[in-house]
Amino acid sequence: MLGAYLTRHIAYHRAEPRHEPVSGQPAFQERYDAIAGGLVAHGVPLADTHQRALAVIDAIMMKQASMQAYNDAWLLLLLCFICVVPAVFLLKKPKAHAAAVDAH
Repeated sequence: MLGAYLTRHIAYHRAEPRHEPVSGQPAFQERYDAIAGGLVAHGVPLADTHQRALAVIDAIMMKQASMQAYNDAWLLLLLCFICVVPAVFLLKKPKAHAAAVDAH
């Protein structure tokens, strides 16, 4: 169940408009230029630089969406734990005088 929750929330956070890179934004352009420059410095041909830089940016965004989904999952687990803990105090203690039953 938690796996399905994580999968859905990764997709949810990935589809948020604030996670959509827009080539006209200065922040995107700075990151793209830095990644493309690093790829060229490591010997990647200029023809492949654009696609690889976009792939790196996509991987970074996927990591961020995954982290947000895991944060959501931890919050879900915390809420479940908080809801279940009071039930422990409602449990009755077993009777101490109960006779042992031989079940052969």
